[in-house]
Amino acid sequence: MKDYSQFIGKRISVVSPRWPKERLVGNCTFAGVGFSGDFQVTIDRMPIWPVDPNDIRIIKDKIK
Repeated sequence: MKDYSQFIGKRISVVSPRWPKERLVGNCTFAGVGFSGDFQVTIDRMPIWPVDPNDIRIIKDKIK
């Protein structure tokens, strides 16, 4: 099983599994297989599943 701990505590973006297919951005607090058996991420206390783990992007803050 792949380790997704590199996303925890980072600002990430994922594509919404529901319509409209938009990119959701927030701070990640969980990334892994959830109770439903699907891959899930939690951003800003909102669980999102099913998510394609290859579609997770880390957002880097711009240096001012």
